[in-house]
Amino acid sequence: AVVSTQSTGKEYQTALANIEECLTLVNEEGMRKVVEEEVGELVELVAASKAAIEDQIGQVLAPPGDCIFLEILMAVGGTESAVFAQEMLQLYESVAGYHGYQWKLLEKDSRGDEGLAKATVQITGENAMGMFHFEAGVHRVQRVPFNDTRIHTSTVVVTVIEKPPDIALEINPADVEISFTTGTGPGGQFVNRRKSRCMLHHIPSGIRISCQEERDADKNKPIAMRMLSDMLLKRMISDKEGKIRDSRKSQALQGDRADKIRTYNFKSNRVVDHRYGESVTGVVEYLRNPEVFDKFRGKVRKRSPMTTWDSLSSTK
Repeated sequence: AVVSTQSTGKEYQTALANIEECLTLVNEEGMRKVVEEEVGELVELVAASKAAIEDQIGQVLAPPGDCIFLEILMAVGGTESAVFAQEMLQLYESVAGYHGYQWKLLEKDSRGDEGLAKATVQITGENAMGMFHFEAGVHRVQRVPFNDTRIHTSTVVVTVIEKPPDIALEINPADVEISFTTGTGPGGQFVNRRKSRCMLHHIPSGIRISCQEERDADKNKPIAMRMLSDMLLKRMISDKEGKIRDSRKSQALQGDRADKIRTYNFKSNRVVDHRYGESVTGVVEYLRNPEVFDKFRGKVRKRSPMTTWDSLSSTK
């Protein structure tokens, strides 16, 4: 990335030098039209080089981290907040899949058909933090619910935390109650009659895990233990790392409507990022199409104080 940025920078400087040289010829007889055409092409090259440099430096300066915890919480607005939290979870899952990231749901607290109270996922892939860190904060939605005629304003809170280096974690077998029950859902009589589902209860933490990914109980048990390990690790990080707790607090604020970083206004059909003044038309398209999300994320990243041209050119 550094070599690419240096190369683009040289193109930018060369184009500027060529513009200066052309301008010295503008008053020579018969040269004005030629100079105007040449300068026009060089100005386009300068603009393209500038945009490329901002994009390349933005990638370099993005927070590091190939494995993150992303958490979504319903906040102000009751049922409408829960519905929107579910939509945000689906958005981020589609974005992760679009970029080939590994998506692991660690925790989900549903509110029946109403939506989502809380969810925590682990996202793994190259530059995962750079992809999602601009999502941290309060997201405000303004729309008319299906059961009302008035516009409701609700919020959800998104926090994004980098997973730290692996921590040695030992689980005492005596602390885990293990049981097996019959499975539910698709799979026929084999699943519904055999005790293939593994249930774990970690007594000290109170965490309960249910796993029926495989048709065999002996295969589901180690999967359930890995899920328990992931949940315990997340709790250790949240409980023992003050820096992470501070990060969560600063990102979440109070979940108030006035604390928003972004607004999704269905009436005006616009998504607005209040930090950098960027917006995009098409709320539904934004929530359902990862390509639209990516384009908007790129605009927001370029307006970030770390990656704008003014801040880069003023750095000494």
